[in-house]
Amino acid sequence: MISFWLWLTVLFANFAEAIAEGRGKAQASALRATRTTTTALRRNRDGRLDEVPAPELQRDDVVVVEAGMIIPADGEVIEGGRVG
Repeated sequence: MISFWLWLTVLFANFAEAIAEGRGKAQASALRATRTTTTALRRNRDGRLDEVPAPELQRDDVVVVEAGMIIPADGEVIEGGRVG
């Protein structure tokens, strides 16, 4: 009887690990897809906004992020406004 419970415990642990691994792979895949498809509105020195892929951003670039947009990179907020 004890061997049955041990076997059942090992079976459940393997099943739970497989589910967790599958979720992790799915989240990583979704994150990679977001990285390649995210664009940024980069402000040029003359004030124009150009849409560029997020991986092309470089240090000291200024980007504009509006409500509901994905933030394309790490950075510092230099100006903010109210929504609504």
